[in-house]
Amino acid sequence: MIHGLLLAAGASKRLGQPKQLLEIQEKTLLEWSALALLQTCDEVTVVLGAEVSACHKIIKRLQKDFSNLHEYKCEQWEDGMGSSLAAGLEKIGSNSHVLVHLVDMPYINGFHLKYLINQFLQNQNLAIVSNFKGQNAPPVLIPQSLLYLFKNWKGEKGLGTFWKEHPELIQPVELGLAFQDVDTMEDWEKMKKQF
Repeated sequence: MIHGLLLAAGASKRLGQPKQLLEIQEKTLLEWSALALLQTCDEVTVVLGAEVSACHKIIKRLQKDFSNLHEYKCEQWEDGMGSSLAAGLEKIGSNSHVLVHLVDMPYINGFHLKYLINQFLQNQNLAIVSNFKGQNAPPVLIPQSLLYLFKNWKGEKGLGTFWKEHPELIQPVELGLAFQDVDTMEDWEKMKKQF
């Protein structure tokens, strides 16, 4: 079983507004990312923190069509992505492989995630790390056997720390895209033009 974990808890301080709620083509970034995971995963859990009530409404609306969509409020979300990741993994448990995705990557769709899953099915001992023209980044598919490594993840410790500390445990998979996420208004304006 593959469980999708969408990290959507951050406050988007550099951006100045909640990125989860930004819209492209009448869908929020939260919706784009959740739908990509829902196309490919058996279950999906969204980790929330900032703007929890607005995000909750979006998830409730999606749950009308997707009973396999769940949410979890991370109490330590302000500590950073590492804390949200660890909390989400703890909520999911260790009975499945986990595909970790970030809310600010709406151009990653179900096709890309299926490709990562297909690569994973060929060797389920390694974490599959997306590679964007030479740059490793999420989404990342973590095998059940490696989930213990994230049990005590905290603070700002993101996934990059994992593949730097454990290169022998990862398999980068080239997606043929340039890496983009939304951290600033400049990033957002650029992404909207390219979408």
